[in-house]
Amino acid sequence: MKLLFSFLVFSCCTQAGLAQITHLIQSRALAEDRSINIQLPQEYNNTFDSYGVLYVLDGEYVYDYAAGTVNFLSNAFGHIPPLIVVGIPNIDRLRDVYVTNDDKDPYAKFLEFIESELKPFIDSNYRTNGFDIIYGWSSASDISMQFFVTKPDLFDAHIQSGTGVGPKTAAFFSEQLSKHNYKNRYLYAGTEGSGPRAVGLEKYKNLIDSLSPKNLKWKFELISSSHVDVLAEGIYNGLKFVFNDFYIPDSVVLKGVEEIKGYYADLDKAYDFQVKIPVGAFGESAGILFQSKPGEAVNLLKYGLTIHPDSADLHGSLGEVYEYLDQTELAIKYYKLAFEKSVPKSAASRKYQYLSKKFEDQN
Repeated sequence: MKLLFSFLVFSCCTQAGLAQITHLIQSRALAEDRSINIQLPQEYNNTFDSYGVLYVLDGEYVYDYAAGTVNFLSNAFGHIPPLIVVGIPNIDRLRDVYVTNDDKDPYAKFLEFIESELKPFIDSNYRTNGFDIIYGWSSASDISMQFFVTKPDLFDAHIQSGTGVGPKTAAFFSEQLSKHNYKNRYLYAGTEGSGPRAVGLEKYKNLIDSLSPKNLKWKFELISSSHVDVLAEGIYNGLKFVFNDFYIPDSVVLKGVEEIKGYYADLDKAYDFQVKIPVGAFGESAGILFQSKPGEAVNLLKYGLTIHPDSADLHGSLGEVYEYLDQTELAIKYYKLAFEKSVPKSAASRKYQYLSKKFEDQN
């Protein structure tokens, strides 16, 4: 079916240099226009890299938090890879996410919109690598469940919070899951730690444990929070679970640069996309190495700059290492480069301008 899209609405940049875009999509499935919010990775416009996509249901509630969480976990510490974040705000939440397991009911058209219109639009207009995640909270988690049990190849990872199953849903899941094989798939489900949903989550866990789908990694978690709080905690915990292996162990880091390279090369097989060592992982690993092997820390950061040549953070980290090593000229050099690579008038820009000037004044 040919798709008609109307897009191009607004584009701007945040203080972190992250592109924020809004599209208006003309949906045939829903017979209405749908507004979609998108955050691109910080380095998107400076590379030719492709990225995984996080689709966020209840976008009017969750999108800003999800976008900030992805930015924090990917850029600050390298816990996850950079992702394209797609927020899907509601028009009629009850119509779209009230799941009955009867594909003649209205929610089926919302499923069709996501599968046949939204995902193709994102893949056609942005550099995506095929690794797709869907997040849903409360009733919207049922949308993720539907894709998980009926179309397991559509998303690589499902993050569901404020969720659980009852007897009818469990029976439907048992029937559907027995039809499918999974390949490198991830399921995270969490809910508040008391009340009916906690019981439903336990049923959900028992169901998946008993079926033990092959090539599926799963985690179920009771969270000591309210139903509203798990909206945020679920997405944070879920992303860390899906990308658990991205946070490189200290034991590997201490073996040096070549071991670090090998560790991330092996992740390609686990996630079925080419893994690029995150900027944050270079910074964290260099900090660990510096304690016992400062020369290796320098080598690691220089290697990082071959992968992320426009990273202000990596240039600044090299400046900091050289400062600690009392190599002032090199510290000034890399602080200046960090300033040049920074987003103008950002916190990083002011920081590196101050540091480079401080050492120049002292010399």
